[in-house]
Amino acid sequence: MNQLLKTERLPNGKFKRLVKVPWSVDPEETKFFSIRFALVWPTAKSPGYFCAAGEEAYDERYYAPADNRGVIQVLTEYEHQGLSLDSFFSELTDQMISNLAESCYADLKDREKLTNDGFKGALYDYLDRKRLRNISVEKVPFDDFTLRLGIVKSWDERGNLSIEKNTPLYSELQGISRADLADPDVESKFFRLNCLSYLLSGFEKYGRPVILKEPRHEFNKDSWML
Repeated sequence: MNQLLKTERLPNGKFKRLVKVPWSVDPEETKFFSIRFALVWPTAKSPGYFCAAGEEAYDERYYAPADNRGVIQVLTEYEHQGLSLDSFFSELTDQMISNLAESCYADLKDREKLTNDGFKGALYDYLDRKRLRNISVEKVPFDDFTLRLGIVKSWDERGNLSIEKNTPLYSELQGISRADLADPDVESKFFRLNCLSYLLSGFEKYGRPVILKEPRHEFNKDSWML
């Protein structure tokens, strides 16, 4: 992934992101309607992992796609090989703050009162200790992995999903098959894709935020027209 230099929230509610790219001395600028994160908890079979994506903004004064949605661009991902939850949460929150992201999707359901309540509580305790009041952890909209995978594949087939091709995440997206869905450990084996499915489910379910309308032309205060 390219190095993030700065993220700025614009007056109209969009986000401007500047990154350092290897092919230019000037930073690359991209505007987004929103930037969101998702995480999967570490298990005995897979590491803790998170990824972030932004919905690329288009100028609605001149152009609007048929479905009124921008391309979802994967911006960053992180795979935590250590055992410390604090270091995992520190990397997550640092990147969320750098990207001005406030929402992170995660599996918050309590499966037969056995699993994620402990991880959820640990993350909330970390946010309290660090006084990170502006970060929200939200429940994944859809529980079923097959449904979430179908959403990811639909965005990809429409050309509305952008992932760097030399990444393990891209390989998982291209490599998963219907036969893999019968494996009870499919979410652990494809943990990167599972996390992406959390993220795309959020974009699908909740849409994009309302953006303030921009005038077609700049207002000239010296003009005689009222």
